[in-house]
Amino acid sequence: TPASTAQAAEAVRVARALRVPVVPFGAGTSLEGHVHALAGGLSIDTSALDAVVDVCAEDMACVAQAGVRRRALNDHLRDTGLHFSVDPGADASVGGMAATRASGTTAFAHGTMRENVLGLEAVLPSGEILRTGGLARKSSAGLDLKSLLVGSEGTLGLITELTLRLRPRPAAEAAARASFASLADACDAA
Repeated sequence: TPASTAQAAEAVRVARALRVPVVPFGAGTSLEGHVHALAGGLSIDTSALDAVVDVCAEDMACVAQAGVRRRALNDHLRDTGLHFSVDPGADASVGGMAATRASGTTAFAHGTMRENVLGLEAVLPSGEILRTGGLARKSSAGLDLKSLLVGSEGTLGLITELTLRLRPRPAAEAAARASFASLADACDAA
């Protein structure tokens, strides 16, 4: 379990030299089971990368390490009046959410992780550390490496830190549950 991007990069370099596959591991909330190195390899657990590095309320953004859990991030942001709006349903790590391009119930209004990751730091398969994106909106031609890495499931690199878009905390949140005796009754109610 690396405690820094440099430690993660060293682990990836050693794995590369030994020709050992690397499988990133976030919070383990994925339902697909692809978070384990079932065919052998090095599983790199990002849970120790759990710091909220910076909150820039004026820019409505924050920098968080990959192992920060979604609820912990929003608890950290509570007094700022801001929150991180992507909600995949599970208390996933933000790195895992980025790697899987998580969405959820708020995606229609606020987008998926692809739209809410402003920048990131990742360890490439070579062991090099890449920083891409940031607070400035990309407006030039060329490859958008940040968007390429978001949703790549760890195949292109191990995400270690993210710059995330924040939104104003809603004044209230509500949920409702309805039960129906039959599917026909549910359709009639819709």
